[in-house]
Amino acid sequence: MNGDLDDVLSAAAKLGQDGGMPTRLTPELPPRVAAAHKAVSSTARVLVLRYLMAHPESTRTEIAEGSEQPRGSAWFALRELEELGYAVHTGTGRSYRYSIDSEKLRRDLLEFVEWTLGGSE
Repeated sequence: MNGDLDDVLSAAAKLGQDGGMPTRLTPELPPRVAAAHKAVSSTARVLVLRYLMAHPESTRTEIAEGSEQPRGSAWFALRELEELGYAVHTGTGRSYRYSIDSEKLRRDLLEFVEWTLGGSE
């Protein structure tokens, strides 16, 4: 019996699953609603967002230390937030300084809440 479970978990791992409940966004989510959902669906992303809202123009190292996240987690979260359009940087290379496009974040989070509560389709 335990061998069957091991086989299933092994097959799931090959597909990128960890054996937990799958999570996926449905195609019905409007793009900005989906972006807001992703931004707040990870503790690391939320802590990086929170830190940057209070400390704009921070370096990656300052963000990792200030958000109390391991560097790799903080930097990955930061990259995802950039891809979502919330984190923006100035400078070049190692002198990047990051901030949050707070207006975009607020607008998308409000749209997310409105959509979640059934206010817009």
